[in-house]
Amino acid sequence: MIYTLRKTAQGWEGPVNKRLYATFTGHAELFAWLAKEAARRGYGVKKTLFLADGALTIWKLQQKHFPKAQVCLDWIHVVEKLWKVGACLHPTGSAALRAWVHEQTQRLRAGEITTVLRGLRASLGGIAKTGPGTKARRLRVKRVLQYLTRNRHRLNYRVFRKQGFEIGTGVVEGAVRNLVAMRLDGPGMRWGWERAEKVLHLRCILLNEQWDDFERWLQRDPVLDMAPYPIPAKAYEAVKRAA
Repeated sequence: MIYTLRKTAQGWEGPVNKRLYATFTGHAELFAWLAKEAARRGYGVKKTLFLADGALTIWKLQQKHFPKAQVCLDWIHVVEKLWKVGACLHPTGSAALRAWVHEQTQRLRAGEITTVLRGLRASLGGIAKTGPGTKARRLRVKRVLQYLTRNRHRLNYRVFRKQGFEIGTGVVEGAVRNLVAMRLDGPGMRWGWERAEKVLHLRCILLNEQWDDFERWLQRDPVLDMAPYPIPAKAYEAVKRAA
Protein backbone atom coordinates (compact mmCIF):
# COMPACT_ATOMS: atom_id res chain seq x y z
CA MET A 1 0.00 0.00 0.00
CA ILE A 2 1.09 3.56 -0.68
CA TYR A 3 -0.59 6.73 0.46
CA THR A 4 0.13 10.42 0.94
CA LEU A 5 -0.24 12.70 3.95
CA ARG A 6 -1.48 16.26 3.46
CA LYS A 7 0.02 19.06 5.56
CA THR A 8 -2.57 21.23 7.32
CA ALA A 9 -2.51 23.85 10.05
CA GLN A 10 -3.41 21.12 12.54
CA GLY A 11 -0.64 18.77 11.33
CA TRP A 12 -0.59 15.84 8.92
CA GLU A 13 -3.90 14.68 7.47
CA GLY A 14 -4.47 11.35 5.78
CA PRO A 15 -4.17 8.75 4.43
CA VAL A 16 -4.87 10.52 1.13
CA ASN A 17 -5.15 8.82 -2.27
CA LYS A 18 -4.49 5.28 -1.04
CA ARG A 19 -3.48 2.73 -3.64
CA LEU A 20 -3.25 -1.03 -3.18
CA TYR A 21 -1.36 -3.56 -5.19
CA ALA A 22 -0.86 -7.27 -4.62
CA THR A 23 0.64 -10.15 -6.55
CA PHE A 24 1.65 -13.77 -6.07
CA THR A 25 4.55 -13.45 -8.52
CA GLY A 26 7.05 -12.12 -5.96
CA HIS A 27 8.50 -9.07 -4.27
CA ALA A 28 10.35 -7.83 -7.38
CA GLU A 29 7.16 -7.13 -9.31
CA LEU A 30 5.55 -5.60 -6.25
CA PHE A 31 8.44 -3.16 -5.79
CA ALA A 32 8.47 -2.29 -9.51
CA TRP A 33 4.89 -1.05 -9.15
CA LEU A 34 5.63 0.65 -5.83
CA ALA A 35 8.67 2.51 -7.20
CA LYS A 36 6.69 3.80 -10.19
CA GLU A 37 3.81 4.95 -7.99
CA ALA A 38 6.18 6.60 -5.50
CA ALA A 39 7.99 8.48 -8.29
CA ARG A 40 4.67 9.79 -9.54
CA ARG A 41 3.97 11.16 -6.06
CA GLY A 42 7.32 12.92 -5.73
CA TYR A 43 9.65 10.41 -4.10
CA GLY A 44 13.14 11.91 -3.90
CA VAL A 45 11.70 15.39 -3.36
CA LYS A 46 9.03 14.82 -0.73
CA LYS A 47 9.69 13.32 2.68
CA THR A 48 9.04 9.56 2.52
CA LEU A 49 8.58 6.97 5.24
CA PHE A 50 8.99 3.29 4.39
CA LEU A 51 7.15 1.16 6.92
CA ALA A 52 7.40 -2.65 6.96
CA ASP A 53 7.97 -5.70 9.15
CA GLY A 54 11.36 -7.35 9.65
CA ALA A 55 11.53 -9.48 6.48
CA LEU A 56 15.07 -9.20 5.10
CA THR A 57 13.91 -9.45 1.48
CA ILE A 58 11.69 -6.40 1.89
CA TRP A 59 14.44 -4.29 3.43
CA LYS A 60 16.95 -5.27 0.75
CA LEU A 61 14.51 -4.09 -1.91
CA GLN A 62 13.84 -0.93 0.10
CA GLN A 63 17.54 -0.12 0.00
CA LYS A 64 17.56 -0.68 -3.75
CA HIS A 65 14.42 1.26 -4.68
CA PHE A 66 13.96 3.73 -1.81
CA PRO A 67 17.39 4.56 -0.36
CA LYS A 68 16.33 8.14 0.45
CA ALA A 69 13.32 7.13 2.53
CA GLN A 70 13.19 7.17 6.31
CA VAL A 71 12.71 3.61 7.53
CA CYS A 72 10.48 2.33 10.31
CA LEU A 73 10.01 -1.18 11.66
CA ASP A 74 6.34 -1.91 12.18
CA TRP A 75 5.39 -1.19 15.79
CA ILE A 76 2.84 -4.01 15.94
CA HIS A 77 5.46 -6.66 15.13
CA VAL A 78 7.89 -5.21 17.67
CA VAL A 79 5.31 -5.29 20.46
CA GLU A 80 4.49 -8.91 19.59
CA LYS A 81 8.18 -9.77 19.92
CA LEU A 82 8.33 -8.09 23.33
CA TRP A 83 5.36 -10.12 24.56
CA LYS A 84 7.20 -13.29 23.52
CA VAL A 85 10.26 -12.25 25.51
CA GLY A 86 8.17 -11.20 28.49
CA ALA A 87 6.52 -14.63 28.56
CA CYS A 88 10.00 -16.11 29.05
CA LEU A 89 10.58 -13.93 32.09
CA HIS A 90 7.19 -13.74 33.82
CA PRO A 91 4.14 -16.03 34.16
CA THR A 92 1.61 -15.86 31.32
CA GLY A 93 -1.25 -13.49 32.10
CA SER A 94 0.47 -12.03 35.15
CA ALA A 95 0.56 -8.39 36.18
CA ALA A 96 4.36 -8.61 36.13
CA LEU A 97 4.30 -9.61 32.46
CA ARG A 98 2.00 -6.73 31.51
CA ALA A 99 4.11 -4.28 33.50
CA TRP A 100 7.33 -5.50 31.85
CA VAL A 101 5.95 -5.14 28.32
CA HIS A 102 4.50 -1.71 29.15
CA GLU A 103 7.88 -0.56 30.45
CA GLN A 104 9.69 -1.68 27.29
CA THR A 105 7.17 -0.08 24.93
CA GLN A 106 7.30 3.20 26.85
CA ARG A 107 11.07 3.19 26.59
CA LEU A 108 10.95 2.60 22.84
CA ARG A 109 8.43 5.40 22.38
CA ALA A 110 10.74 7.67 24.36
CA GLY A 111 13.70 6.79 22.12
CA GLU A 112 15.52 4.76 24.78
CA ILE A 113 16.56 2.04 22.34
CA THR A 114 19.92 1.38 24.00
CA THR A 115 18.23 0.86 27.38
CA VAL A 116 15.81 -1.70 25.91
CA LEU A 117 18.58 -3.66 24.21
CA ARG A 118 20.74 -3.59 27.32
CA GLY A 119 17.82 -4.88 29.35
CA LEU A 120 17.21 -7.75 26.93
CA ARG A 121 20.87 -8.75 27.14
CA ALA A 122 20.62 -8.74 30.92
CA SER A 123 17.45 -10.84 30.75
CA LEU A 124 19.18 -13.34 28.49
CA GLY A 125 22.08 -13.57 30.91
CA GLY A 126 19.68 -14.11 33.79
CA ILE A 127 18.15 -17.26 32.32
CA ALA A 128 19.96 -20.40 33.45
CA LYS A 129 21.77 -22.31 30.72
CA THR A 130 20.55 -25.64 32.03
CA GLY A 131 17.24 -26.83 33.39
CA PRO A 132 13.72 -27.65 32.17
CA GLY A 133 12.68 -25.35 29.32
CA THR A 134 15.58 -22.96 29.72
CA LYS A 135 17.07 -23.72 26.29
CA ALA A 136 13.86 -22.71 24.51
CA ARG A 137 13.50 -19.57 26.63
CA ARG A 138 17.06 -18.50 25.99
CA LEU A 139 16.68 -19.10 22.26
CA ARG A 140 13.51 -17.01 22.09
CA VAL A 141 15.04 -14.08 23.96
CA LYS A 142 18.23 -14.32 21.88
CA ARG A 143 16.30 -14.24 18.59
CA VAL A 144 14.28 -11.19 19.60
CA LEU A 145 17.45 -9.44 20.78
CA GLN A 146 19.09 -10.15 17.42
CA TYR A 147 15.96 -8.98 15.59
CA LEU A 148 15.85 -5.64 17.39
CA THR A 149 19.61 -5.14 17.18
CA ARG A 150 19.57 -5.77 13.44
CA ASN A 151 16.73 -3.27 13.02
CA ARG A 152 17.96 -0.72 15.54
CA HIS A 153 18.17 2.09 12.98
CA ARG A 154 14.50 1.49 12.18
CA LEU A 155 13.25 1.97 15.75
CA ASN A 156 13.15 5.78 15.87
CA TYR A 157 9.53 5.84 17.03
CA ARG A 158 9.92 9.01 19.08
CA VAL A 159 11.07 10.92 16.00
CA PHE A 160 8.38 9.48 13.73
CA ARG A 161 5.58 10.19 16.21
CA LYS A 162 6.87 13.73 16.72
CA GLN A 163 6.73 14.21 12.95
CA GLY A 164 3.14 12.95 12.89
CA PHE A 165 3.88 9.69 11.05
CA GLU A 166 2.24 6.34 11.62
CA ILE A 167 4.49 3.72 13.21
CA GLY A 168 2.25 0.68 12.69
CA THR A 169 0.97 -1.15 9.63
CA GLY A 170 -2.64 -1.28 10.79
CA VAL A 171 -3.83 0.32 7.55
CA VAL A 172 -2.03 -2.36 5.55
CA GLU A 173 -3.28 -5.22 7.74
CA GLY A 174 -6.85 -4.03 7.23
CA ALA A 175 -6.27 -3.82 3.48
CA VAL A 176 -5.02 -7.40 3.40
CA ARG A 177 -8.26 -8.58 4.94
CA ASN A 178 -10.37 -6.62 2.47
CA LEU A 179 -8.21 -7.32 -0.55
CA VAL A 180 -7.32 -10.98 -0.07
CA ALA A 181 -9.14 -12.71 2.76
CA MET A 182 -12.69 -11.58 2.01
CA ARG A 183 -12.53 -12.83 -1.59
CA LEU A 184 -9.91 -15.57 -1.78
CA ASP A 185 -9.96 -17.17 1.65
CA GLY A 186 -13.57 -18.33 1.94
CA PRO A 187 -14.65 -21.71 3.35
CA GLY A 188 -13.80 -24.57 1.00
CA MET A 189 -12.09 -22.36 -1.59
CA ARG A 190 -9.24 -23.82 -3.63
CA TRP A 191 -7.32 -21.69 -6.10
CA GLY A 192 -4.79 -22.16 -8.86
CA TRP A 193 -2.30 -19.32 -8.64
CA GLU A 194 -2.97 -17.91 -12.14
CA ARG A 195 -6.69 -17.59 -11.45
CA ALA A 196 -6.02 -16.16 -8.01
CA GLU A 197 -3.67 -13.57 -9.52
CA LYS A 198 -6.36 -12.32 -11.89
CA VAL A 199 -8.96 -12.10 -9.13
CA LEU A 200 -6.45 -10.32 -6.93
CA HIS A 201 -5.84 -7.65 -9.57
CA LEU A 202 -9.58 -7.15 -10.05
CA ARG A 203 -9.89 -6.65 -6.29
CA CYS A 204 -7.13 -4.03 -6.44
CA ILE A 205 -8.99 -2.16 -9.18
CA LEU A 206 -12.23 -2.29 -7.19
CA LEU A 207 -10.77 -1.18 -3.86
CA ASN A 208 -8.70 1.54 -5.54
CA GLU A 209 -11.99 2.94 -6.90
CA GLN A 210 -10.74 2.53 -10.47
CA TRP A 211 -13.52 0.30 -11.77
CA ASP A 212 -15.06 2.96 -14.05
CA ASP A 213 -11.64 3.61 -15.59
CA PHE A 214 -11.19 -0.14 -16.02
CA GLU A 215 -14.50 -0.42 -17.87
CA ARG A 216 -13.55 2.44 -20.19
CA TRP A 217 -10.23 0.72 -20.87
CA LEU A 218 -12.05 -2.51 -21.76
CA GLN A 219 -14.28 -0.65 -24.20
CA ARG A 220 -11.21 0.69 -26.00
CA ASP A 221 -9.67 -2.80 -26.26
CA PRO A 222 -12.04 -5.04 -28.30
CA VAL A 223 -9.46 -7.86 -28.53
CA LEU A 224 -10.48 -9.11 -25.09
CA ASP A 225 -12.40 -12.37 -25.55
CA MET A 226 -13.89 -14.73 -23.03
CA ALA A 227 -12.50 -18.26 -23.24
CA PRO A 228 -15.14 -20.90 -24.13
CA TYR A 229 -13.95 -23.07 -21.24
CA PRO A 230 -12.33 -22.19 -17.91
CA ILE A 231 -8.56 -22.08 -17.93
CA PRO A 232 -7.23 -25.21 -16.16
CA ALA A 233 -6.00 -24.39 -12.68
CA LYS A 234 -2.30 -24.75 -11.99
CA ALA A 235 -0.97 -25.46 -8.53
CA TYR A 236 1.08 -22.76 -6.86
CA GLU A 237 4.49 -24.39 -6.44
CA ALA A 238 5.69 -22.07 -3.68
CA VAL A 239 8.98 -23.85 -3.04
CA LYS A 240 10.06 -23.83 -6.68
CA ARG A 241 9.01 -20.18 -7.17
CA ALA A 242 10.88 -19.11 -4.06
CA ALA A 243 14.01 -20.83 -5.36
